[in-house]
Amino acid sequence: MGDDPPMIQNLPNGLTALRILLAPAVGALVVLGGPQAAPAAFGVFCVAALTDFLDGRLARLLRRETAIGRIMDSAADKIAVTLVLAALMTRPENQTWGFLVPAFVVLMRETFVSALRQFLGEIAPGGARLEVTPLAKWKTTAQMVAIAGLLPGDSVSAFAPSLAPILAASALALLWVAAGLTAISGWDYLRKGVEAMRQGEGGG
Repeated sequence: MGDDPPMIQNLPNGLTALRILLAPAVGALVVLGGPQAAPAAFGVFCVAALTDFLDGRLARLLRRETAIGRIMDSAADKIAVTLVLAALMTRPENQTWGFLVPAFVVLMRETFVSALRQFLGEIAPGGARLEVTPLAKWKTTAQMVAIAGLLPGDSVSAFAPSLAPILAASALALLWVAAGLTAISGWDYLRKGVEAMRQGEGGG
């Protein structure tokens, strides 16, 4: 794989960077575009989610897994989820406790874990790192699917009136599931972070 052209070798990080760039585009479509732009927001977000599926697999295939790639991938996921979720809060139909509670849980956890990772990198011996767990990967998948289901909004009513409420209820239910997984994985990271800090205080 080392003989691959530089463009191919850098493709995984390029896909991750694309996900970072697409997130504000989706947010702008949601906030500024109104219901008419909902299908476009859904399509762009699906492209962003596809890059999340591809970048890690390509990195392993090309043997280009790097520390900067892992950091970028994690940051891209958090940017996509938090920015688009915050944008969805501006929709009148989402300004209810049923949406805001799980959304706040997700936003708070993602911010907390990012801060915890930075803190551990500064105080732990050798720069302790919180490894991404299988549970964290599942919660990211649930977040992405839930957000994708919420993005079409009322635009589904135009061509499938009977399907619109079912899709909205299913997406909202999945957002609650994602919030639950998010809270559990956040607690797991906190537990591991406290353990790393104790080891640092003990000199090992």
